[in-house]
Amino acid sequence: MGETIAPPKMSTSESGATVNNPDYTSWVRTDRLVKSWIVGTLSEEVLGHAVGLQTAAEVWTALTNHFKQSSIAREFDLLAQLQHIRKGNNPLPTYLRNFKSICDQLHAIGKPVSDSTKVFRLLEGLDESYEPFKTTMFRPPIPLYTEVVPQLQSYELRIKRHSSPAPDVSMAFVSQRGRGSNRHRGRGRGHNFNSRGGVFLRRPKVADQRAINLLRRLGLIVQP
Repeated sequence: MGETIAPPKMSTSESGATVNNPDYTSWVRTDRLVKSWIVGTLSEEVLGHAVGLQTAAEVWTALTNHFKQSSIAREFDLLAQLQHIRKGNNPLPTYLRNFKSICDQLHAIGKPVSDSTKVFRLLEGLDESYEPFKTTMFRPPIPLYTEVVPQLQSYELRIKRHSSPAPDVSMAFVSQRGRGSNRHRGRGRGHNFNSRGGVFLRRPKVADQRAINLLRRLGLIVQP
């Protein structure tokens, strides 16, 4: 903020008498107007820093010092959050959103995070299940942050796809039709047979849609 030095309060007239300086009177009027503008924009929490101050320059200096100290404290707090952020049990979208929020807040106070730091901190916050991905990303050349995020999202989808269990069939009743049903009587392990030639399959280790389709093609009816 520019500052106009206050002119002398008194001045000497042409006759040599000491009189009130009209420039000082004009300066006071302008200063009071500027001060009222500044104070009028302050919240109740900050207004206390302007109490008792006489000029707009004094108010501005006090506010500058206050917010400077607040920005320093905020910067250290955000940097600590960035250093210790972990995905933990949070879903990946939540982790990415929280990470981006910290970086955005640092940028807003004039302390932007470098791209390499973003990549390092983002990867360090992942747990051991992401170790293969982290190892790949840390190999030179280190990718950009904007490249790591979509690759991480794709890796997450692959993890979920490979870790999802196959459909679990507790018990399936296979009713045999037509000729040849007697050939199945008494065969196989882990099967129970009823008086009508039906077969109860108890919790097969592999029961997916392909197996069900195969049973149907063989002319068998699968009922849950």
